[in-house]
Amino acid sequence: MNSIFVQSLLLLLIISATCQAGTVACYQSAILLKCPLKACAAIGNVRNDEVYPSDCFVIGKDPGLNSKYFRINLPAGRYGYVLSKYCSGNVDMC
Repeated sequence: MNSIFVQSLLLLLIISATCQAGTVACYQSAILLKCPLKACAAIGNVRNDEVYPSDCFVIGKDPGLNSKYFRINLPAGRYGYVLSKYCSGNVDMC
């Protein structure tokens, strides 16, 4: 009886860990971009001292810059991108 309970609990923990989105904390207000490139259109902004859902980061193609961009999850399955110099988080590369 205990083994079924332990197996069910383990399965539940694995599912919740894989489905949980990461987060990114922004410590400075910044522009949220449509793509991971500084020349892309602005679609909004992030605010300082706010936490945003994020699954991963990407490396942009900006020449000569620290071009790590966090991909912020937006409503309706959309994404926005913010430079890592404004936010930080522990998420994997996309």
